[in-house]
Amino acid sequence: MEVLSPSNTSAKVNRQRIIALSAGTQEFWVVDPGARTVHVTSLGGAAGQAVSSTVLGGTVEVDQIFAAL
Repeated sequence: MEVLSPSNTSAKVNRQRIIALSAGTQEFWVVDPGARTVHVTSLGGAAGQAVSSTVLGGTVEVDQIFAAL
């Protein structure tokens, strides 16, 4: 979990996210006290799997996302 502060840059937070997820962390949380938001990045979404989406009202097959490319 990273709590944003004035000394955090986008590049620094993104670098921390990549390091954490590459090391096997299942979720990386970024908490922004000023905006009162939490952004969660989680592992998953590999070929043959589905990801859930509130906006799309259910799950989306990862293979379907890349089939259109």
